[in-house]
This record gives sequence, structure tokens and C-alpha cells, in this order.
Amino acid sequence: MRIKLKDGSYEGFKVYSAEVAKAEPGKPIIAVVSDESVDADGDIIRQGPTEHGRGWLLDGFNKRPRGFWQHDRGGLNLFAPGTRASVKDNVLLLKAEFDLDDPDAARIDGKYRRGVLTEWSVGFKGITMEPNEDGMGLEFFEQELREVSPVNFGSNRNTETLAKNLGLIPAVKIDDQETDALRSAIDDLRDAQEELTARLREVETAAIRDAKDREVMAQERIAGLRDAIGGLVATVAAKQK
Repeated sequence: MRIKLKDGSYEGFKVYSAEVAKAEPGKPIIAVVSDESVDADGDIIRQGPTEHGRGWLLDGFNKRPRGFWQHDRGGLNLFAPGTRASVKDNVLLLKAEFDLDDPDAARIDGKYRRGVLTEWSVGFKGITMEPNEDGMGLEFFEQELREVSPVNFGSNRNTETLAKNLGLIPAVKIDDQETDALRSAIDDLRDAQEELTARLREVETAAIRDAKDREVMAQERIAGLRDAIGGLVATVAAKQK
């Protein structure tokens, strides 16, 4: 899913799916979290530098690595400071170190190591992009990685949680009905978001209108008070004469 921002950039959330490969006990989980295959939105993300852009911009993420269950940014960060992202062999690799002192993070770490979870989702800001040749999606040439989140299901079929090997695996087949259901759910979410945004604007407009009305009333009261004080001063001055 991607959302176009006012400055022409994109806020993107791309989910990547693969079969299970267990991580080595006691060591960070190594995962391929992005590649250059076409995803469910018809988009392509160029991993490294091209003549059109620098590919993944990772400095911000590596300085403060962030990951949230299902992109819930209202939740706590699940990663420990040792988490890093890097581009190698034209894929985006994540060396994930979960905060094992956090029971929720430790639980998710265990699910990846046991192969119960296999998918990851990158949250990014697309900076340089253009429509694909087929016109069905966008081709991103430069994008800033914001966060990498553990998720339940994915849309890109060529990524894998890896233990020893860093090679890609054959595509995992996803049922078309599941894909249609996911797209329908995303559309419903977008509609709900638009409706909520419209309602918030109405509330904001009403609040501004109410604030202006109160300001006018206050100014009228101040003017009346000034007139009263002026009259009182004039009366006192007349009596003193």
C-alpha cells in the first residue's frame, strides 16, 4: 500500500512473504525484507544506486532502528539497538535483534526462529519514482527506510527469513482469492480513513468557528468594559471640579 503526500513523495508500506528458514540460536535473525520483484501493487523498488536515484537510504533507520507489530506505530518499538539494515546482492537485508527483555518482542522473536512467522513489511518514504513501463504501478529509485515491522502475511513472494544462506528462493504461491480479499480490505481501510479525515476536518472547522465567535464576544465585552470605565472616570473628574 502507498499514499501520495502533498510534497509529491509517497508513504509506503510493502509486505514481503516467503517460506520459513529458521535463524541460528543465539544469533540475530537475518531476513531479506525487499527485492526488485513486482509486488501486489504493481510497484518495483530499486535496491541500490541507479542513474535515477540512490536506492535505499538507511542512515536514519540504522541510527534508530524501529519495528512495530503490524505497523502499529502507537505501540512500543520491538527492536534492540543492534538491529541494522543493509543492501547486499541487490536485496535489502535486515539483521533483526529483538528487545528480549520485552515479553512481546521475545515472543515474536521466538515465532520467527520456530518458523511460525516468515513475513516482514518495510515502511518507507518514496522520494524519487516514476510510473512503470506497463503503467500498472510505480518504480521507486530512491526511498528512505522508516521502519521494518513483523507481520502476519505478505505480498512480495521472493523474500525469506534466513539463517546461513542469503540467496533468494523460488516464488511462494499465494491464493488469488486471498490476494483479492486483501486488496478489498485495503480499499475498505482507505475509505474508512478518508471518512475519518473528513469528519475530523468538520470538527476542526467547527472548533475554529467556535473559537472565533468566542474571540468576538470577548472583544465586545472588553470594549463595553472600557466604555464603562471611561464613563466612570469622566463622572469622577466632573465631581472633582
